[in-house]
Amino acid sequence: MSNNEPEINSKHIDYLKFSLGMKEAKARTYVLSRMGYSTSGISKHVSVTEGTVKKYLDDIEGKYGREAVYARSGKSDKILEPLPEFDEINDENQNTL
Repeated sequence: MSNNEPEINSKHIDYLKFSLGMKEAKARTYVLSRMGYSTSGISKHVSVTEGTVKKYLDDIEGKYGREAVYARSGKSDKILEPLPEFDEINDENQNTL
C-alpha cells in the first residue's frame, strides 16, 4: 500500500462481502464513502469510474437508506440493515390508525 492509499479495515470489507453479498469494489466504495471520500477520490482508489461509484452509492442508499452512504463522526458505525419494503410500512401504519 502506498502512502496515498487510505487505511481500510479488511474485516469490514469481508463482512460486507460475505454477510451482505457486496462485491469487493462496492464494499470498498461504501467504506471510503463513510470515511468522507468524494466520488472522484473513491473512483481513484477503487479503480472504477465516477459514474460507477455513483451507481454503487445509489444502490446502497436504495437498499439501506440515505444515512448509509454519508460519513459520520465518531467510532461507532451502525450495521447495514435493509429498509422495510413500502408495503410493510403501510401495513404497520394501517394497524396503528
